Amino acid sequence: MADFINRVTEHFDELTKSHKEVANYFLYNLDKVAVGTLEDLAGLVGVSTTTVIRFARQLGYSGFTELQKDAQNIVLNKDMIPEQPESGSPDQKVSSRLATSFERDIRNIENTMKDLKEEDLDRAVSLMQSADSLYIMSMRMGFSLAYYAFASWGRLRRDIRLLRFTGMEYPEEMVSMKKGDVCVVFAFPRFTSLAIHLLEWMKKRQVKVILVTSATFVAAREYAEIILPCRVRTASYQNSHVAPICLINYFTMALTAENYDEAAELLRDTEELLGPGFYIGN
Repeated sequence: MADFINRVTEHFDELTKSHKEVANYFLYNLDKVAVGTLEDLAGLVGVSTTTVIRFARQLGYSGFTELQKDAQNIVLNKDMIPEQPESGSPDQKVSSRLATSFERDIRNIENTMKDLKEEDLDRAVSLMQSADSLYIMSMRMGFSLAYYAFASWGRLRRDIRLLRFTGMEYPEEMVSMKKGDVCVVFAFPRFTSLAIHLLEWMKKRQVKVILVTSATFVAAREYAEIILPCRVRTASYQNSHVAPICLINYFTMALTAENYDEAAELLRDTEELLGPGFYIGN
């Protein structure tokens, strides 16, 4: 799977508009790509068969047939929900599920470390540190990540804002965004057209976006200043946020090192505001 995704990610900026349409359709419909004919797939995307062939060659494939074989391998090797063992004690079954869950999260972390580029991380820290205002945004289940990032980074710098979505309404705070601001966006499957719309809106306002997302969300690449891919796959229907949390922790450490004086001052002000006796114990 990584090979096809990496090829699309590597060449996405070079693709024509029609090739990007093919890329986005193929990424989210790999089952159809694996079994469909060239003519049928071209019709579903709304392009010519020649466009699909040229797209495949742009990615480094010899043609559509080789690309389709890659898609077939992806489909055949998809991770499925593991079957429950037929025998064994309840403790053994729990232990097996626990090991499966932890091992998957460990692989997500390891693969995310391989995917991330040091220069992108350094640029992201620089943007977050120098931003006039730093916004943090997510939708649906990703809000837990946005809140954790806000709680962590809010102790390190001033002018940081958490964008809260109620249902699918637009947060009013977005209207205040301007050139010089930076927004960290957490976006993971399943993606919505609203996410693309908001990214496009921020780009028009010249707000720099740091997008933390899965490797498949190439449709948003043109709207983000920096894309930081994170692996979130699990053995169930729910995404795992372990790797993104590790990335948040990394930024907390990096921002502390780069912004120590302001972070220390902000911490002292916070302790003064809370007053003695706010916390119980040491």
